[in-house]
This record gives sequence, C-alpha cells and structure tokens, in this order.
Amino acid sequence: MSCFAKQDPSTRGQSEGRRLVAAAFFFLLLLTCAHQAQAASERSVRITPAAMSVLPAAATEGAVPLRRRSGGLGGEVEREISEFPVEKGRERLELAARLVKHGGLIVRPVHWRIFRLDGEKAPALLHEVRRPREALALPPGSYGVEVRYGWRKAWHVVHLRSATRQRVVFVLNVGGLRMLSTLQGAARRGYGTVEYRVLRAVASGWREVTRSRTPGEVLRLPAGRYRVESLFLNGNVRASAPVWIKPGRLHSLHLRVKASLAEVTGTSRTWEIVATDNSWRWQGSGAAHLVLAPGKYIWRAGGRERTITVRGGEHLRLR
Repeated sequence: MSCFAKQDPSTRGQSEGRRLVAAAFFFLLLLTCAHQAQAASERSVRITPAAMSVLPAAATEGAVPLRRRSGGLGGEVEREISEFPVEKGRERLELAARLVKHGGLIVRPVHWRIFRLDGEKAPALLHEVRRPREALALPPGSYGVEVRYGWRKAWHVVHLRSATRQRVVFVLNVGGLRMLSTLQGAARRGYGTVEYRVLRAVASGWREVTRSRTPGEVLRLPAGRYRVESLFLNGNVRASAPVWIKPGRLHSLHLRVKASLAEVTGTSRTWEIVATDNSWRWQGSGAAHLVLAPGKYIWRAGGRERTITVRGGEHLRLR
C-alpha cells in the first residue's frame, strides 16, 4: 500500500491550470519591465545631446542659463533666478529688481545688503550699497540677500555654486502714493503743516506704515489696501480716505477738507480758543494761523470771551 493518498484527477487538473496562469503572468511581467527599461534608455539618449548643445552657447554668449526658476517670498515677493556657466574661480552674484513681473528693471537706487551664511553662526554683513543693480565676485557658498525699496523689504537665500554666475531679479510689486491735503474755499497757502499717516490693512485691522509731513512726497509701498489720514497740526481738522495701491502705478490722493482758516492778528497777549464740546483747545500768544473744523468755539483774549461759529470755507480774523 502506498504511503501517499491517491490524488483525484479533477484536483490535479486545477493545480496544473493555476501553475500555467502563474507562469503566463510572470512572463508578461518580464516583458513589461524590459519595455520600460528600453524606453528609459531611449529617453536618456534624446535628452543628453540636447543639453550638451545648449551649454556651449551659454558659455560663449552668456545668453542661455543652466537653470532658471521663480518663486514667491512670503507669498508676496517673487524672484527670477538664472544660472550661467563660467570658469572656476570667476563665480559672480548679480542682483536687480522690478516693480512688476513684466516691467523693466528699477533704475532708482535700491538698498542691497549681502550676508555670509555660515552654519549656526549669525549672518555676517559682507556688503551694503544703494544702487539700482549690483554685481559681486564671491566664492561658492550660501549668502543672504536683503533688498529694500521704499517700504518694501525682502530676503532671499542664495546658494552660489562652483563655476556659476547667478542672477537674481526681485519682483517687488511696489506702487507709488502721492498725498496732498488742502482746504475748500480758503487760501491754499499759509495754513500750516499737515501730517499724513499711512496705514495698511492686515488681518488684525490697520497697521501704521509711516508718517510724513512733506506735501506731494511720493511713497513707494507694497501693493495692497491702505488708509491715509491727514491732520492739520495747527488745528483740529482730520480727514481720511482709502486707497488701493497697484504695482507699477503712481496714485495721487488729494484730500479737499471742509474747514476754515482762522488768522489771529492785532494782539500780542495770550489767547485761547476752545471747542464748545471741550474736544479740542489751543493756546498761544501773538499772531497765528489756525485751521478749524466746522462747529462752535469760545474765543478768549484780553480778559474777554465770545462764541464764534465756523461753517467751513471761510477766512476768519480773530483779535
């Protein structure tokens, strides 16, 4: 008697069928791998001659970069980076900036600061200059570039490779703002100094960017939503207006304020003017010019007082 059980013919046939299916699957897998390997080999052959044909032209003419890329910095500032082959020991970093992506290069002075980055040590300032463009001969390594133009500031880390000339162009997305505030219907000169306060819209509300007392000054600001507030320093007149700064454009904001110009004359004694709601008061002696918002005031001088009404657009004389 055999020590092995006799196998049923139907069971034996199923086993042979499974072996045939497995063999066929393995054969198809080998064919697929061979086809992919051949295709990869053919693609590498096509790419290599094309890349090699570019390099001599780039080395001779300096017109075709080895590598070009662009990206955002803080989600706002883009930069265009190009790399060109050079002889070893002639590595170079070139810097420039644009107002807008498709605009020309900035020709006004730009503030550049270049730092050496060395592992865990603090960045060491290597170079600082104010000019539209800058070019530096530097050894291969990592550098930090800080660029400032008006109220735009950006930072970028450069990895200068051996035998490479790298060109970095910052797209700053900057626009201009010119501000002027005048009185309606009153003399346009001699009414004192106006202070302008520029605020930018942020997630938490409004953040002050800068203040200026120069009428007609052009401020260079990052694109975005702003609010401008003007205050006559010799009075109680305030005005504000929203403005949307677009890159590459100059925006002129003219605030025409409804107020009156009050000229204090004919007295060398101390005087005082007070808003009847006690929201504002001003004291002085001798001649002066005041800019007053519409409303009622109490005028005191020489031991006497009287109530005056300011309607706006007037030129008042106070004695």
